[in-house]
Amino acid sequence: MAAPGHSDRTRPLCHEIESKARSALAAIAGGRRVLGLTKHLFDDFTALGVSSEAELWKVLAELLEEIIAAQPAECYAGGHPPYRSYDEEMKNLELWPYRWMSPSQGKMMFLKFALKRDRQGNWVYVHVDVHEDRPKRN
Repeated sequence: MAAPGHSDRTRPLCHEIESKARSALAAIAGGRRVLGLTKHLFDDFTALGVSSEAELWKVLAELLEEIIAAQPAECYAGGHPPYRSYDEEMKNLELWPYRWMSPSQGKMMFLKFALKRDRQGNWVYVHVDVHEDRPKRN
């Protein structure tokens, strides 16, 4: 349900986009993280030059820090309202995609994740995809 005075089409607002990026970083730092889609995992490892899940989490945290430094609202690459996942592993979770010039990677990057609540009400980072940005073709 949309906030009073806002239609769902105006979601997400700047503060929500920033909050999701910060919540994602806090969840990774707190160890509340899962691989939501394993179908992209090999490509993610290759794109980031990592060879283990531990390395992946470290680099993902660094990339989220870059997004936060670059202003998440400027980096948001998703829909209004946010799209929901149709993949069975993440059914109906909102997807949070970001596109930015990554200083650490030296190129435009794309990162997509979802967030879900654990039993204690804390956010859990659900990894979807990370790679060099590939502009959409018409």
